[in-house]
This record gives sequence, C-alpha cells and structure tokens, in this order.
Amino acid sequence: MSVSHPFLKQLKFHVLELCQHDGEIGDSNPKLQPFCKALEDILCDGLKGSGSTKTDVGQGRLVIRCCLNRGLLSKCVRLLRADRSLLLTYYEEDSIIGDEIMSELFVSLLIPLETSAKFILNLRACSFLDETWELPCMRRYELVPCEKIGLNILAVLGRLIVTEVESGSVADEDMKIEPGDILDDLFGESLREATVGKTVRLLNDFKGAPIYLSVVKCLYPNGSFYRASFPYLDAAELDKSTILAWREKRQQEIRGLNKEFCFEPESQGENDVTEAVEENSEQTQSGLYKCKVLGYVNVGSVGTVEYIESGVNSVVQNCPEHEKQDVLVELGETDVTIYNAKDPDVILLQHSYPEISSCGRRTDYPLNFSYIAGNTSCNYARTFFCYVFEAKSGEQAKTILKTIADGFDRTHWAV
Repeated sequence: MSVSHPFLKQLKFHVLELCQHDGEIGDSNPKLQPFCKALEDILCDGLKGSGSTKTDVGQGRLVIRCCLNRGLLSKCVRLLRADRSLLLTYYEEDSIIGDEIMSELFVSLLIPLETSAKFILNLRACSFLDETWELPCMRRYELVPCEKIGLNILAVLGRLIVTEVESGSVADEDMKIEPGDILDDLFGESLREATVGKTVRLLNDFKGAPIYLSVVKCLYPNGSFYRASFPYLDAAELDKSTILAWREKRQQEIRGLNKEFCFEPESQGENDVTEAVEENSEQTQSGLYKCKVLGYVNVGSVGTVEYIESGVNSVVQNCPEHEKQDVLVELGETDVTIYNAKDPDVILLQHSYPEISSCGRRTDYPLNFSYIAGNTSCNYARTFFCYVFEAKSGEQAKTILKTIADGFDRTHWAV
C-alpha cells in the first residue's frame, strides 16, 4: 500500500500541536480530543471484528489515556509489531498497524509525544468513554450516614438518572446532586446496568456507614450541558430548560441564605479596635474559648437550622443573669466539648460533629450562639436539643460558629 495515509497525516498535525504546548496537558486542553480521535482511528483501522461491543471501545480508549499518562504508547505499539502472528490475529495485513512501513511511521509520530509532552489525564472519570471522548464533570462524595439520601432515581438506557432531589436532604446540600445527574457508583460498586433495587440493597448493606457516591453531572459548572447525557435526559423525560431553571432557583436560594446568614468580613474602624483586642484575650493559651452557657431546650424531632431562632429565644428569655455559667468551649477535630470554667476537669457537654445538625445565632442576639444536637448521629436521632451560649463579643461568636460549621460537612450554620 502507499506509504501515505490520511490518518497518519491527521495524527502528525495533532502531534505537532501538542508538542508545541507549554506545560502539562490535561483533560481541559482543546487539542486533546482531536488527537485521541485521530489515534483511535489508526488503532481501529483494519481491526478484525471491529463491530465489537461498546465496552471494548471504552476499554481501548482508557488504555490509550493510561499510555499517554505514562509515556508508553509507542512502546505498546512496538511490542505488538514485534509479534507478527499475534498482530495479524487482530489486524488486517494492509492496515496501518499491519503494514510494516506504515506502522513504523506511526511509531515515529508517537515518540515526540513521550519526550516533548506531559499528560495528566483523569483515569477515573472513564464511565462514558464507551460513548464519547468528551469527559464529564464527575463528583465523588462521602456523605454522612443517613436513612435516605433524598433522591428519586430512574433506570434508563442502562444508567440511573436523578429525576428529583428532596429539598433539605443530604443530596441537596450545596447542590451536591441535581436533577439530570447520573449515579456512577455507590460504595465502590459500578451502577452501570444496575437497577434501582441495587442501590436500595447497597444502602441497606452499608446502613450506618458513611455513603460513598460518584455522580456524573449533567451540567458543567458554567451551565453548559454534558452532551453525552442527552439520550438519558430524553429517555427520562427531563426537560433541559427545567433543569437549568432548577439550578438557577437553587443558586438564588443559596445566595439569599449566604447574604442573610453567612459570616461576612467586617471592616474595623476606630470603634472596632477595642472589641478586637478584647476578643483575643478571651481565648486561653490552650485554644479554649471563655464563654457562658445559658441552657438548652428540646426542639422536637427535627434539628434543622430553622429551629435556631425559636430555640435561642426560648432559652435567653428564660435564663436570668445569675444562672449563666462560665464555661470553656473547646472546638476539636471531631467534637465540641464544654468544660466547667472553675474546674476544667469537669466536662459539662460533649457532642461529635455528626451529632450536630445545625448551628447559628439570631441577628437580634449577636452574642448568643447555639447549636442543635441529637441524642445520636443527627440522621438517626429522634430528639434534638438546642444548646445556647453567650460569647464575649460578636466576633468571638462568629469565629466559634464558623469553626463548628467547618467541623463536619453535615453541619449547617446561620447568623
């Protein structure tokens, strides 16, 4: 056959483009997908039985990505060429790989990539390689133990797609999961070709344990759709405009909460200097905060942030000044511990972060901060109590609340 082939010319063009790129080559590089497609065209040229399953195509694409990351692509082709009988088992003799001259030209085009380009491709987000070279935005989550995640899912075309997210659920927090997202694996088990019943079984098998979940997002962060998700959205009868409207609505809700509740940086003028100095003096050398505890109140079977307002009001209104007790608040890596200020060896309260369902304060009581905790892990608790404290300053209350909120992903906070 001729020593010229359009596939090789196309590959040469893309190789030169990548070799001229400064720095590492990642999945976001726009020149990567055309190069991979040209490479795939050559490897599939003359391949016997090329009408094989999609799974074989996806595995082949993953092998290409692995070889690019490790600089082994030319070596793999050379190994295949070295065993002529093995090569002709899979390739036609007049293919690019099967022809000795053309395959040597092919290898010569690959060598510069191993010396001039460094690839850092994601080898885990490979679920859709069966269908496209375009990689999705994939998220991996470790969710706290809970009785239900808060998702309605539907099995379509061999995948599990989210049709609805329950407001206020673990899945809804920070818009972790949205309608149209596709569940990729659960507890390390692939959900490809899985039934809804399999997810129920896995959740029951691992009940009480953290939930490990991988999700293929149907939307990129910039709001554009992952095109490979279109067949699944259509099969599930999910309207794209409805999905975009849902995201916009949730983003507005979150922005509203942040404006109303989040800790905003405050400028320090002359009137603020004294408070800042006093604030620093209210933390001991051991990192304990000097505060007062006012008491606690039962808020019922739900411990969400909405109950902070009524809980704080109830305790503050019913706690005279002389009943306030001096305490030391320790914010540890795994829990919140309250010590008796007069006898630090005495622990008055201790709650792990998974037991804390929310924390915050009222705007009309800036010194009083509180948190709500259950009698066990917050997702299994049946009774919740709101514990109310008094800080030495508003800044101290903010610092303590933010530290509690950062302590565990399940914790909600408000100011």
